[in-house]
Amino acid sequence: MRSDVLNSNSGSYGESNQKIINWTSGALTVLASDSGALINMDTELGASATATLPAVAGNEGVHFKFFYSVAHDAAYERIIKTQATGEYYQGCVIHQASGAQTADDIQADGDSNFILTVNDDVEPGSWVEVVCTGKYWLVSGVITATAAPAFSDS
Repeated sequence: MRSDVLNSNSGSYGESNQKIINWTSGALTVLASDSGALINMDTELGASATATLPAVAGNEGVHFKFFYSVAHDAAYERIIKTQATGEYYQGCVIHQASGAQTADDIQADGDSNFILTVNDDVEPGSWVEVVCTGKYWLVSGVITATAAPAFSDS
């Protein structure tokens, strides 16, 4: 009889559950060793807060998903920024205004944007995913909120 670890149908066959990091307060530094983690925003913050991604150099394939699991109605932003001003975002997030019939794509310019600000009044189910290419961060996501997210360089 094989042990559970060797039985591929056992659920113990070397699979690992996705790591969840709860972003419940203040600044967050995300490490390359946390790659693949779901950053769960399950607490409404009492102030704006920033998550800083790892440096792009040597981190090809590192990726994270930021997920709103509860409504964020307070007037505070969640900011996701790269490690340095020369490490830019490429891609876009889709913004669906709460109650609106249309959506807009909010695009990073690829050559100066290293800050993504997700504004207040964000609905649960909204998400942003980032993937490192070793040269820049690819970004995608869907944000349902009153105010549109914004890419910037300051």
